[in-house]
Amino acid sequence: MNIDFGKAECIPEEYLAEYELVARDVRRSFTELIESISARHIGNLDWFLSSPASRNIFTSPLFSHCCQIAFLKRLLDRKVTIHEVATASPAFATLLRPWLRNRTPTTIVVLNAPVWHRLCRGLDVFFRLFGYIGVHLWRFLQARSTRKFRKRPTPSTPLTLIDTFVMAGYVERDRYYPGLLDCLTDREKNSIYFVPTFYRIGPSMGRKIFKRLRDCGRNFLFKEDYLKLVDYLYAFGHSFRVIKLRLAPVKYMGADVTGLIHEEIRSFRRLGDTMIALLNARFAFRLREADVSLRLVIDWFENQVGDKGWNAGFNLAYPNIPSLGYMGFINTDFYLCAKPTVSEKRSQLLPKTICVMGRGMIGALGEFCPGLNVETAPAFRFSHLQNAPQQPTTDNGSHFNVLVALPFSKRDSLRIMTLVGVAAEKLPGKVTFCLKKHPTAPETAMPQTADGKSKFSWVDGEFNDLLEKTDLLISTASSVCMESIVTGTPVIVVGDPSGLTLHPIPDSVAPGLWRLIYGPDDFIAAITFYKDRTAEAIRHHQVQGKMIRSEYFSPVTKGRVRAFLRL
Repeated sequence: MNIDFGKAECIPEEYLAEYELVARDVRRSFTELIESISARHIGNLDWFLSSPASRNIFTSPLFSHCCQIAFLKRLLDRKVTIHEVATASPAFATLLRPWLRNRTPTTIVVLNAPVWHRLCRGLDVFFRLFGYIGVHLWRFLQARSTRKFRKRPTPSTPLTLIDTFVMAGYVERDRYYPGLLDCLTDREKNSIYFVPTFYRIGPSMGRKIFKRLRDCGRNFLFKEDYLKLVDYLYAFGHSFRVIKLRLAPVKYMGADVTGLIHEEIRSFRRLGDTMIALLNARFAFRLREADVSLRLVIDWFENQVGDKGWNAGFNLAYPNIPSLGYMGFINTDFYLCAKPTVSEKRSQLLPKTICVMGRGMIGALGEFCPGLNVETAPAFRFSHLQNAPQQPTTDNGSHFNVLVALPFSKRDSLRIMTLVGVAAEKLPGKVTFCLKKHPTAPETAMPQTADGKSKFSWVDGEFNDLLEKTDLLISTASSVCMESIVTGTPVIVVGDPSGLTLHPIPDSVAPGLWRLIYGPDDFIAAITFYKDRTAEAIRHHQVQGKMIRSEYFSPVTKGRVRAFLRL
């Protein structure tokens, strides 16, 4: 058997389920690995805001490499013959050669990276270094050029600051805390200020977005209005400070992974994220310097590096002010960064209280850090679920509507659409597929269906409206899976052939309401299974959906909102 870890679909299909089991086992040992390094750097922001320390699988490849080591060990322990292992990482290839030589001398390790890519690696680092600082400084100048459009001064009364994101389609419209302001008096609204971070807003659009935000009905407080040039230089200086960190040799399952950590740090691929984190920390100190009075600070909490910078800054600059971290999403087990660790708590990188959307999420949050202060808060983004209609109990001869909620990734979307295309050819004519792109995916990244496929149609609009006319949802790595399950509408989760399927469905949710599939045969069988459900099975799923809703989605009520805001 040959394995190419440099490919998108790197795990042979017959081993996909086993790879996911291996990855689940690796979660704890990987976190312990990072904790063993972090214990020597308590309080050092440059380490904790670096990519390897983040434990964010979307930005750091370190967890994937550890899973690959554990997977290879599992295969070798079972006497599986591996002829060749390929990787695009020079450090991983260097690690694997002696590690495999001691276990299977005949296995060849191949560095499967284009020559031009290796030659341009130094040039890539140069452009990243100066590209990131250029983008941040340009946004700083854009904000300063629009200060004259401010309509009202910042009040002198104590403020509540709420961390949020601004992206295309969600500028004036609130994607993260809808309904929050509706529960407040006008006087209380005047003390609520949103602090935006731009997400996928191009450099050419920055000034226009700043003007729109300064002119809209909500209160915004811009970090760029308080930060100074020296703060940007300090954030940029992380690139020089982090490479000087002294890391003792680190081994995982007998393999020396120190080179992987150094390779990741010196690539500076996530320098932009780290700069945002350090600017978040400096922002807190600039507010204190400007004598801005605060009563409460709320972070949209995923425990990414930006959150750690935000919480470190406010914990130090405003130590006596309550700070909340609001987790307004359902976490997946593999999104490791969202689960805090002891060293992060010791380094004051966490909010004083973490708020989750339902009591079903409390226990899992403290997996790697017992003793967290966790409470429930309104599920703002999912308030529509409280009055969501249950799926009708139709008979087997009715039309069967399948909603395909595509993920942000174009690669994942294309893979799902390929499966849907195969199913559309083989399933009876009464099955139709409606495709909806991810709300944050650019239009240019939207895959197109094959010509002449009458069973396909693109749909737009609010997801909850579309769900009312849906008999089955197909998606992956999205909270829409849980939204669907709550209404009694079953879900097919399309597995990732790279080995890690990031679906947000907790283990406590009955497997009958959802299925994980990888190949076309399983996909068609799953659609057929749900199409042929009896009315009794549908009613049973509706009952289960209501129970899940009560566990994971707290209602948005005036009392709950005011308690959340400490009013």
